[in-house]
Amino acid sequence: MLYLIKEFGRNNKEYLKIGKADNVNKRIQQYNTNCAEFELIDTFEGSIPEESLLHSFLEKYKIKGEWMEYNEEILLLWKLYKELRPKIRESIIQHEHYIERSWYDTQSEYYESRIKEYKNILEERENLLSEYNNLTKELCNKYEEQISILKEQIKTSQEIKN
Repeated sequence: MLYLIKEFGRNNKEYLKIGKADNVNKRIQQYNTNCAEFELIDTFEGSIPEESLLHSFLEKYKIKGEWMEYNEEILLLWKLYKELRPKIRESIIQHEHYIERSWYDTQSEYYESRIKEYKNILEERENLLSEYNNLTKELCNKYEEQISILKEQIKTSQEIKN
């Protein structure tokens, strides 16, 4: 949960802090142990990256760590972000889906082209194998013919001798 707290400082100045905590009430109690007065201004469900984003927007107001000098602009930015957050998150999610889809489309195109390449290679190899088989059969037939001729010659030669 993201929270916005206000501290009433010892020097009559007011400060703001945006933070992230699982248990905001417990966090406020921890701040109160330092003898300063704190007021919880607002909270909403949020993430660490969102906390960092808000801090980066408010960098010019920081005085020490995550503490900022009180300014109405900070409160306005907090409210604006809180109101726009669902639309921002929806936009981010849509963008992520678009990126994922385009990545998958790109990958799909890549893999489809690789599959075509492999199919072509396979087809070429099958053609070569078929050619090899045909040539082997032809060669075997020629050898059989030659062997038959030789056998006939041997037989004839033996008959002549006898």
